[in-house]
Amino acid sequence: MANVGVPIIYSPGVWVGLNVTPGLMISAFLSDRLEFFSGLLFTYAPLFMNPWVPGTGHASFTGTFRAGLAYTLSSSNIGFFLNFDGSVGYEPIRRFILIGNQGTGLAVNLAMNAGAQFKF
Repeated sequence: MANVGVPIIYSPGVWVGLNVTPGLMISAFLSDRLEFFSGLLFTYAPLFMNPWVPGTGHASFTGTFRAGLAYTLSSSNIGFFLNFDGSVGYEPIRRFILIGNQGTGLAVNLAMNAGAQFKF
């Protein structure tokens, strides 16, 4: 799989970046309608320069482990999914993880996503 995104952050002015996320996902059907999926994603995000946001003008690198379930209704091609992500990496605009009094840009993120999907 591969994702391409353009995050936009409004601060004094507009900051625009780009991210590219290739990855490898596997899935196994636990029943006719229930699917388990898991995989690794790697994000590369060059951040365009913004004088109001420290750390811009550099690229971030993040690795993510994703696992989740998808369920498709029997009477239609509509399904629902729930997945959990855990990621670590370097994000230059992050200053929360310190070594001494210096912000490192190291990032640890946990996320849960839920949604609906339609099979064509």
